[in-house]
Amino acid sequence: MTDAPYHDAEQRIEYLTLAFGIGGALVAVVLRGWRFGLGMAIGGALSWLNYRWLKGGIVTLARLSDVKPGEPAPRTPPGIYLKFLGRFVLLLAVVYVILSRPFVPVASVLFGLFAAVAGVLSEMVYQLLRGSRAADGA
Repeated sequence: MTDAPYHDAEQRIEYLTLAFGIGGALVAVVLRGWRFGLGMAIGGALSWLNYRWLKGGIVTLARLSDVKPGEPAPRTPPGIYLKFLGRFVLLLAVVYVILSRPFVPVASVLFGLFAAVAGVLSEMVYQLLRGSRAADGA
């Protein structure tokens, strides 16, 4: 079984997350001002980085779990642990800074963090529409 369709979907989610983060920040600048837009951009960037690190960790752990009998157990790269824990440390650090020094609105950062959710939902709609077209053509 090939992983190409999954890889393509993961790539689209990554690009869509980035696009929603940037697009949302630009709309926020126009509608709510530059501070709100900056908060959305920070949240969108964190969302994109979180998705990338999570995806990288899961891909590596899935590869490590696919050990054939008789093969030596592979070692988990230390960077995987750093990425898994680093995601939470980074998010907590940003939340702390935003709450302790309210330079940007907290709500704007939270909205930006939903960029990955919007990317995943967009990919789901794409897959549903693509599947219904394939079923109509079959």
